[in-house]
Amino acid sequence: MAFNQQEVFLSYARENLEVALKLRNDLIKNGISVWLDDEDIIVGEKWRNKIKEQINQTNFFITLVSSVSINKKDGYVQEEIDMALNLLSQKTRDEFVVLPVRIDDCNIPEKLSKIHMIDVFPNHDGYTKGLKKLIISIWKYKKEKNLEIIGFDLGHGETAIAVTKLSSIAEPQIVDINGKKSTITAVALSSEGILIGEDAYCSDTSVNLDIFFKSPKLNDPNVNKPLKLFVEKCLEILQKGKAKLDQDTWFFVGCPSGWTESYIKNYEQVLQEAGMTNVCVRSESRAAFLEAKETGRLSESLTKLPDSLLIIDIGSSTTDFTTVANSEESPLDFGNNLGCSLLDIAIFERALKSLSTEDQEKLNYLFSLNFALKAKCLLKCREVKEKYFSKENEDSWIKSPAKGVEILDIADEIENIYFEIKIYKQDMEEILNSPLDKLQGKTWKEMFADTLRVCRDLKEFQLPELILMTGGGSRMLFTSEICKSIFPESKVIVGLEPALSVAKGLALLGRIDFKIKSFKAEVDDFIEDREDIDIIIDEALPKLIEELTSSLALEFLKNIHKCILDWRDGNVETLETLEKLFQSSNLIYLNNESQNIININLKDWLAYLGSQIESLTSDICDKYRISRTTFNISLNHQNLNLDYLGKIEITEIIYSAILYKLNINDSFLKIVGALLASIFIGSVIEVLSGISRLAKNFKKWNIPIDFRKSLLNDVKIKYAMEKVDNEIKGKIKEELIEVLDRKETREQISKYVRDVLYQQAEIASVVIRRAETKFLQNTNLRK
Repeated sequence: MAFNQQEVFLSYARENLEVALKLRNDLIKNGISVWLDDEDIIVGEKWRNKIKEQINQTNFFITLVSSVSINKKDGYVQEEIDMALNLLSQKTRDEFVVLPVRIDDCNIPEKLSKIHMIDVFPNHDGYTKGLKKLIISIWKYKKEKNLEIIGFDLGHGETAIAVTKLSSIAEPQIVDINGKKSTITAVALSSEGILIGEDAYCSDTSVNLDIFFKSPKLNDPNVNKPLKLFVEKCLEILQKGKAKLDQDTWFFVGCPSGWTESYIKNYEQVLQEAGMTNVCVRSESRAAFLEAKETGRLSESLTKLPDSLLIIDIGSSTTDFTTVANSEESPLDFGNNLGCSLLDIAIFERALKSLSTEDQEKLNYLFSLNFALKAKCLLKCREVKEKYFSKENEDSWIKSPAKGVEILDIADEIENIYFEIKIYKQDMEEILNSPLDKLQGKTWKEMFADTLRVCRDLKEFQLPELILMTGGGSRMLFTSEICKSIFPESKVIVGLEPALSVAKGLALLGRIDFKIKSFKAEVDDFIEDREDIDIIIDEALPKLIEELTSSLALEFLKNIHKCILDWRDGNVETLETLEKLFQSSNLIYLNNESQNIININLKDWLAYLGSQIESLTSDICDKYRISRTTFNISLNHQNLNLDYLGKIEITEIIYSAILYKLNINDSFLKIVGALLASIFIGSVIEVLSGISRLAKNFKKWNIPIDFRKSLLNDVKIKYAMEKVDNEIKGKIKEELIEVLDRKETREQISKYVRDVLYQQAEIASVVIRRAETKFLQNTNLRK
């Protein structure tokens, strides 16, 4: 039976069928296909098998959570949820997503409590808003699943292409170009159309063969035209089932780290004109470093990322030096003209000189007429050079040479011309130690070593813990030996696949950039949609008020108790002095102690508030594989910047209420007066108070200590204070409610929460970047 795959499986209790049909229709109207058993099971199909099959084949599982469904402990809907959760544990997030949708004000089932719930109440004003959230969530997942990232390492000498998806966590995959993982950067026109790589110089029908056209001189037709033709053909190859190449495809193309912003902007423009839709140009050295971290090429002998790193990218046209310290990259402005193609030219000139004078003159004449002939010979020289350096033991070339022959089929010539290249070990040593005009009369080795010394001696340069060598030239063993001699204390590592590392790194870099961009966009949407945060704050504030009320009342009564004991024990002479002492000590208490009390309660409350917010952000955290505590807003959370919090001063919001409201309000003093009166009821004070003149002066009397102690025993004091406890709490709570219920105060708290969430999102971006470039174990390195 043919199977028509739908995107969404909609699970529901039979009593909620009407809501399920409404939601299904609304999703379909918004371009989302939905499978519903009531509509899509064909008569005669085995129900259970079809349900299981359908859940396995959809990307989204939506379950309607209601008072009815949660009470069906053994119902079909619970069985479907269990199937989905089991599948969720087996698949990656880009393959399968569970989206619980609450359709009434029911409790959230334990099994779904860790998954973000969307409220779509059908008979509520929030239906439209909830439906919009659900649709946006689905479309975001779909877009991210389909977003294609292509790392395009268009090198001066060779080119490699890697492909990945935004939703992927796997290593980017290299795309074969004409059957090879990397191809020579060469292009030609022929009767067959555009030819690239080996096809370009091997074809008998090719004309206008171009090589070495990667250059910042993009307005030069000798650069611009072949570059566009080469890219156009690469895109044509990619379209043949190797990539989607639609509006959701992004190209991350490499460039030397020394290129200016102007060069990069022009390069992006040329690439777009060649047919690339979305283009970002990034540093090749950074891409190589990311690839080395992702694939574990740095992990064999390193327990942590180095504090300082030097990346040396030896390419065909340039050698780039980039320092990395504290995750900040700094390209060094020298060495850019030190490319391996200089050695190709030196080999070419040596091979040409080995010919007879007559043959030299003949070939030079032919080369002047047809550059394609010279290009073929240069490419053959490059091939021989790579063959030579492919062996780690160069002594193998002492007796037998690395060799190659380019057969030149010249029109009007009776016989083909053979351009033969032979490189023995002695030949290569002479080439490497011969002065080159393009290097100001220095040898290639000398210039490379001198450049490293200049780098080392820079005032601002930090000696690297690690030197990562990449690019095709890193295959030449003498380059790493020179590095070790100039940086003896640094560890030198050479990439295993320098021809492919930049392409993979560019794809990885693009994936990281998009994940961080997508993550920040989702966090921004969550924070800017203030309703959810404000509802959580409104629901949590009563808890804060209750806890503050209890804590402040307890300390307040302790203060009263201490003052009374001071009078009873003779430390205070008169009741008049006691009243003044109480007012004074209470003021000190409110200035000093209340701040500590508020801080303690506020930390606990923010931890509680954070747990509520975590329930809303857990879905984002799970999606980007970061800890669910990422958005912890507690004052003492390890990720939080306390200096930053000091500027927010959230404690002042509440502290001002205590300090200014409770101090100036004399109702508390009246409560204390009533407390003192209740303590002395039935005592001589009551009698004396009946005599107006004596009562007036009684507070000034210095009553004997023994008499005081007989009047005020501990039991009596405790009883009296218990009587005013609720009144004290009531007054504090009244004042707190008055302050915290103000719109201004709630907005201040909401702003604090949102500011902290924004800050935590920045920290999480770093976590995502690190997670994407994690170390992998058991990878062999060539040192």
